[in-house]
Amino acid sequence: MFSNVFLLDKDPKFSTSHDIKAAEVIAYDLVTKFYATELLILKQEDKNRKVKEVKPPILEDLQWTGTKTELTELLYGLNAAGAIRNGEAEMKKLVLVCKELFNLDLGNIYKTYS
Repeated sequence: MFSNVFLLDKDPKFSTSHDIKAAEVIAYDLVTKFYATELLILKQEDKNRKVKEVKPPILEDLQWTGTKTELTELLYGLNAAGAIRNGEAEMKKLVLVCKELFNLDLGNIYKTYS
């Protein structure tokens, strides 16, 4: 609305009262385009970034040497005894932990247990 007359150049033939506002609008437009381009580049880098899953070294050589049935019964026993989450642990989660820990697929544990 009111332009800052102190910032105007001394020569009225060279600048007008709205040159500064026009320059600000152009500058904001250029900054907006720059940030939009940088944001697009960051999103593309995020899509192309691959995360490599690394197991801790302590889990590398663990192997279950018993049968799958024994491990299934052990999991049910631990859950029934309330040793894991006071007996409220989901069997699916326990199976996934054992699969990751021992690199062993237990299959259908419900059928194995019954």
